Amino acid sequence: MATRFQRSATLAACLGTLFASGLAIGYRLGEQRAAPAPVSAADTTVSPDDWTSRACDALQHDLALSPEQSDRVRSHLTEASQGIFLDRERALLQIHLRILEVHDVLARDPSLSDQQKRRLKASRAKLRSLITSKFADLLRDSPDSLPLLKEEKA
Repeated sequence: MATRFQRSATLAACLGTLFASGLAIGYRLGEQRAAPAPVSAADTTVSPDDWTSRACDALQHDLALSPEQSDRVRSHLTEASQGIFLDRERALLQIHLRILEVHDVLARDPSLSDQQKRRLKASRAKLRSLITSKFADLLRDSPDSLPLLKEEKA
């Protein structure tokens, strides 16, 4: 005959097994129904094609699209993604140009020593080089940005 402690331990083990089984089944069901994680267009490692694919998958899941609807949605997303990524690149160029303007303003600050101004000039040249290489395609299309990129005279 089992002791009171053995019966309590057996009951606790059974309840623990039931609880763990419920967790495992709930996890499995939730995993199958989970929507694909959306991809942010702000993520610089994501291409427009990746973004389109992930956004289409998320909409397919959320809206239960038919294959025909999914194709139309993908077409719209493909077109939109090109504009989104171009706008992102233009915004990044504008941010870099603003930082370049700050360098120019700081270079005229009389409180900076000559050594600090030389370091600032070197920093500006490095930033200018980064901008001209990273945004070469956009700069060809945005000639109004070029005056900011002129080399600073000594």
